[in-house]
Amino acid sequence: MDIEDAPPGKGDKARSKAAQLRASGQSRLEDISVFRIEKIVRKGRGKDRFNGYWYAAWVKSGRSRNVYLGNCDKISMEEALEKAKRIKAADLKLEEVTA
Repeated sequence: MDIEDAPPGKGDKARSKAAQLRASGQSRLEDISVFRIEKIVRKGRGKDRFNGYWYAAWVKSGRSRNVYLGNCDKISMEEALEKAKRIKAADLKLEEVTA
C-alpha cells in the first residue's frame, strides 16, 4: 500500500507533526548522542584512578562533531543532555528550546 493509497486521515497527524518538526529544526536538535568516557589517571605505583567525562556527538555537514560536556562527578546525565542540546542549538544557529 502506497502513501497515496492510504485512507484519508490515516497518519495525517503524524506526517504534519514531522513536517512541523523539520521546519522548526527540532528534529535535528533531538538527534544527539550523549555518552560517558572513562580515562585512567596514573598517580603512581598502584594508585590508578578512573575519571569519567560526559561527551556529546552529532553530525553536522556530513562530519561528526564531538563536544566535551563535563565531569561525571559534577553533572548528571540529564544535565549533560540539556547542556548538549544548548550547545547544538547554538552550533546549528537554532533558537534555544525551553521545555
